[in-house]
Amino acid sequence: IQDISEPHVAAKTAQRILEEIEPAIAVDGNDLINTVSIGIAIFPKDGDNMGQLMRHADTAMYSAKSKGKNSYQFFDQNLKDEALERLELEQDLRQAVSNNEIILHYQPKVDLTSGTTGGVEVLVRWLSKSRGLVPPNNFISIAEETGIILKLGNYILETACQQYKYWVDQGIVHNRMAVNVSGNQFMQPGFLQQVDNILESTKLPGKYLELEITESMLIHDTERAIEIMQSLRE
Repeated sequence: IQDISEPHVAAKTAQRILEEIEPAIAVDGNDLINTVSIGIAIFPKDGDNMGQLMRHADTAMYSAKSKGKNSYQFFDQNLKDEALERLELEQDLRQAVSNNEIILHYQPKVDLTSGTTGGVEVLVRWLSKSRGLVPPNNFISIAEETGIILKLGNYILETACQQYKYWVDQGIVHNRMAVNVSGNQFMQPGFLQQVDNILESTKLPGKYLELEITESMLIHDTERAIEIMQSLRE
């Protein structure tokens, strides 16, 4: 938008775009709903050339997406700092498995009535050499968005099964071990074979493994999800 007097002029234009795209569009008897996320960068405050302005508007647009979509967001330095921090976090996370920085905690499941332990749940932690202990909510979503979760999930499952097989052989545990599975990992074509290979290589009987999945996975492809679950149970 050229020759604007104040940033709010760009905001008003962005709002008009949102309103124009909001109404449903009828196609073959179906109402299609569209949403739009808009990022705004202002010259010369946010950049003095087209390349800078486009990059900064792109950063602002992703911020609008992360805040629920169907909105607009102005670029500011904090967004740039957050984007750089996220990029550095992603780069470190890609090396975390090979650097032996991913550690697993095994949380007992206790029956409060009898006081007995009914298996364990696997909790993943990232003990970064440069960042210290990174909470799961700070890196799991990034791992899922970037595809790192596939390598990470495989490592978690294999490491957990190795440890649990040792405890089973020692007579320490007799119940199941619960491992969380990402939706991205679960819906991968080779996931079933991956689980089968890990159980075979670690010699852990399948009856000891419990896979925890989220309900959201059923929304996107219910039939496929049910088919995978049935095969896993078998």
